This record gives sequence, structure tokens and C-alpha cells, in this order.
Amino acid sequence: STGARKSPQQPSSPRGRRYLKPTAHDYPKYDQCVSGLLPVELPLLKIRAPSAGQSISIEVGPGDGFFECSDDLQDRKKILKNLTKKLQQNPNALREEDSPYIKYDLGAEDIKLKVLNLKEAEKKLKPTLSLAATQRKDRLLFSDPRVAGKTIDTYAHDYIKGEKAGQPNADSYYAEGYPRYICFAVADGIGWGRPSRCAAQAALLGFSNHFKAEITKRLQKTLEWDTIMMAEVCRNALDTAHLFVNATTEAKTTIAGGVIVELSHQAQGSCPTIRVSSSGCSSSDDESDIPILKKQWAFVGVSVGDSLIYRYSSIRGEATELTVSDRTFGVRDAGGSLGGSEPDLRNLGCHFCMLDEGDFIIAVSDGVHDNLDPEILKHKPSSLGVDVEDDDWKKIDDYTKNSVKRAFKEQQLATIVRKYSGDQQVTAQTVVNNVIEFVWENTNEHRSAYERGSELQRDWDKLDPGERDSEHLRIQEALKSPAGKFDHVTCLCLKVASI
Repeated sequence: STGARKSPQQPSSPRGRRYLKPTAHDYPKYDQCVSGLLPVELPLLKIRAPSAGQSISIEVGPGDGFFECSDDLQDRKKILKNLTKKLQQNPNALREEDSPYIKYDLGAEDIKLKVLNLKEAEKKLKPTLSLAATQRKDRLLFSDPRVAGKTIDTYAHDYIKGEKAGQPNADSYYAEGYPRYICFAVADGIGWGRPSRCAAQAALLGFSNHFKAEITKRLQKTLEWDTIMMAEVCRNALDTAHLFVNATTEAKTTIAGGVIVELSHQAQGSCPTIRVSSSGCSSSDDESDIPILKKQWAFVGVSVGDSLIYRYSSIRGEATELTVSDRTFGVRDAGGSLGGSEPDLRNLGCHFCMLDEGDFIIAVSDGVHDNLDPEILKHKPSSLGVDVEDDDWKKIDDYTKNSVKRAFKEQQLATIVRKYSGDQQVTAQTVVNNVIEFVWENTNEHRSAYERGSELQRDWDKLDPGERDSEHLRIQEALKSPAGKFDHVTCLCLKVASI
């Protein structure tokens, strides 16, 4: 008998979906960044299996990063034991007006959950305690050129109190490098103080611990790896991150992280024809253009809250936000968080994008991206082509405002990377330096005015009345509508490459 010839079937994953190959019509394009609530909503691409064994580098900060959190577990156990005793004597002890825990609205069931979660966290950490101690000790002996990170704060020094606001820094970051992939995350503890710093560190400790444990477990029985599988690992790691935060502190935190992986199927001749210029590269049909083939990778990750992740294209000289930012409810609403009895997952997202070898992933806290915001930089809507009543940002509908701001931030970030690099080769370290320098300089006038104000207040009685009145007026004028926003500031940059 005769019949129509069937085309060869593409191999399918254990989930029944078919792996996408570069020749497929629905294979993701470089410009198509995908976000969804569930890992299964992301494109299904085969990836090279993760490396077995120990990582070759780990970068944490500020200070000793999430290693500091593990130092405090025994003290935390004593604190929870003491709180349990108080609640046995008085069920409302932590809700009394003189209790330092009143703002957290904690009862006996909340503390019981924390005790159980702390035991679970210790159980998860126990198999890796020896390795973690070695990593902490040896991490400065080897510098991974693919990874750079830095955290600062931009708060003004108060000369009356003799200190800066916002201490200690409540941001945290980590990146762990393997020969063929890098896992990473940035967290921003909500609020100020030691509990907020602990929340950020605990989230990263839990995320990292689970990520490595699940990868190790899957390596024993998994032959074929794919992007959705990695997204599932990241999503599961998010649950463990929340458990660690709940166990170790009463504060909450944002988090954005994931993994850079090398794809199994490499496109042949599918990369764009480009023209190289000092300001980046763009598609063109000019006869002088040359095709450049780049090994293809992918980013797979998750986020909760307002920490963001960007991709910088080394070929195009463009930055693209991979997470989904939304400042509809203002800069004081992170949109979601880990911590508390239940995580706030309003803006939970799973994310995917294609990467070319040589690209950069840039993960930042809101101390960076808020200082890329045109409204915070005092740009009028009309300067960005938006026609609105009274040239007022508050009168723009949320969708338009978010879209305009996202595009501006992307352009601003790309400009920062290109402008400060000059003739230097762009590296992970130069990207971090450029971003941190921009934020510091952008808030300098605001910060200087505050510091001069506190100095003036301190020395008021010692100064000539005419001089101090003039200085007072200058300071008031500078503080009327300053550009920039004070905050904890974190930038983590990863170069897409194997080592």
C-alpha cells in the first residue's frame, strides 16, 4: 500500500512535549524573552548536562554573604526556644506593646512553624557543612573572570548622630561557577536592620543549597536535561529559600536568580549578520557586514519582588529586562516577597531567554534600577515622547508608564555599559564598576546636600549668622527636587561563557 510519508519525529521529553530544535518554526528567537507563572510555560530546549562535582568558584557579598547566615543558626535556635517559653506563659506575649516583635504579629503557631523550619534547614545544610567551610575559606584564592559583584549604599552620613542610615546593608548576592554553567541570585531584604540583612542572606543560602542538592540528585538518574527541568529546579529552590527565611528571621526579602546553561543543539548559520561600530552592533544588509556565529546558551530563572535581571547583548550593544518590573504601587511596594508564615507571590515569575556566548547577565536590586527610572531621574514624560496632562507621571495609565519606564531603563543601562567602557574590553567587572559608579554619581548631589545639612546643624552656633543662613538656603534649594534615590545598591554581572 502507499501513503503520505511522515516526517521524522523530533525526540520528546519525559513530559511528552517535543524538544524544540533550531530548525523548528517555533524555536525561540533571541528577542523573545518569555515569562510565566509556571516552569512548563517556558520553551522546551535540550541543554548540556550540568557538570558533576564541586563548583570551581563562588562569589558572595557583601562581606561573607550567605555564609554569615549559617553562623547565626545556633543563636537563632536559642531565640526561638526563649520565645516558645514566653508564649507558653502568655499567648499574647509577642503582641504586647513593649515587645520588639509586635510589628510581626506572631503567635504560638508562627513560632512553632519557625522551629520546624529551622530543624529542616539544619538538616538540609548538614551534608554540605564541611564543603561550605572550605568554600568560604578558599573562595578568594580563585577569581572567576566570568563573575563580578558589588554592594554599596548611597545613604548620607549624619554628622549629628555620627553614623549613616540604613546600616547594615540588607542586600546580598551570590554566584557559583561550574565549567559549563553558572547559578546565581540577588536578594534585597525589605526594610533596614540586621533582620532584613539576614532575610536576604537566608534566601540565597536556601536557594543555593536546594539548587545544588536537586541537581546532584537528578544527575544520578537523568540522561537528558532541558530548560524546563532547570526552571523546575529554580522554582523548587525558591520554596526552600522561603523556608530558610521563615526559619532564621522575622523580616522578608525579594529574590531574583537562576542559571546560565549551554544549549545542546547549536544553530548553524542562524546568527544575525551584523555591523560592528563603537556604539554596539545592529542588523544590516550592508555589503561590508560579516556574519558572526556565536555559541548559544539560555538563561532560566525565577523572581519574586522587585530585584531585576537584565541581558546585555555584546553584539547588539542593547540591554533587555528579563524579569517583569511593575512600579504601579510605588517604589515602597516590592510586589512580592519571601518570608513570613506564607510567601507573597503576587509577582512570582519564571523566566527564559536565549543568550549568545559573550553576552552578560546583570542582576540588580532596586537600588540600581530605581536610579535608572526616568521619573526618579527627573525626566518629564514629554522628553520621552509621552503627551500627558500637566506633563505629570502620575496621570499616565499604568500600562503605558511601565512600558515607557522599562524601555528607558534598558536604554540607560546599555548606555552606562558602553559609555564608561571606552576603548576597554567589556568584562563582568567593568559592567559592575560602571553601574555602581553611575548610581553613586547620580545620587551625589542629593547625598552631599543632606550631609552639608547635618554639618550645618551640628556647627550652627559656631558659624557666622550670615554664612549659615546663606548655606541653609542653598541646602534647602538643593533638597527641593533632587534626582536619584538613596538605597542599598547591588549589581551582579555574569559573562556567558564556559571555562
